[in-house]
Amino acid sequence: MPDDPAGKRKLRRIAEKLVDAALEGHSWAIQQVADRIDGKPAQESTVNVKEKREASDWTREELMAILAKMKRDDEAKATAPSTDSLN
Repeated sequence: MPDDPAGKRKLRRIAEKLVDAALEGHSWAIQQVADRIDGKPAQESTVNVKEKREASDWTREELMAILAKMKRDDEAKATAPSTDSLN
């Protein structure tokens, strides 16, 4: 039960052991404590945009061409032989 005092005591003992390990210099414990105090650092991601346009800037023909290409790509993936069966 979440409100169980015995459960809270166990969780507190676990937290104390983590802090003890960090104070002993264990890098994994130090990282765990830091992640909980400061939060994990945001993962960096890179997005490359060749052409930035508003949605309303695309013509119907351009949008239809994009959809047709996506459909062809999906169909090609579906019909491509699996390399799993070659092993």
